[in-house]
Amino acid sequence: MAVEDPKQVFELNGVTYMTAGITKDQMLRLFGLCTRANKKTGQKDYDKKMLREEFGVTTKKDLTKEAAERYEVRLKEVVEAE
Repeated sequence: MAVEDPKQVFELNGVTYMTAGITKDQMLRLFGLCTRANKKTGQKDYDKKMLREEFGVTTKKDLTKEAAERYEVRLKEVVEAE
């Protein structure tokens, strides 16, 4: 499903992303952080659960630039937790 009135459009590995504002650089950082957070928590979809519960969206492409910044902070907290 495409984002209505996309704010950012970019391509990664042959896939075109139309987003609510999240940038290509943010998306790239989040891919790695999501994988690390899932591994750290031992939960396959921990990142997706956080997106739904804390940000009210089901996919990273629905994040605004500001929401993506907050999501990155939250994922770093999980990854860096002892």
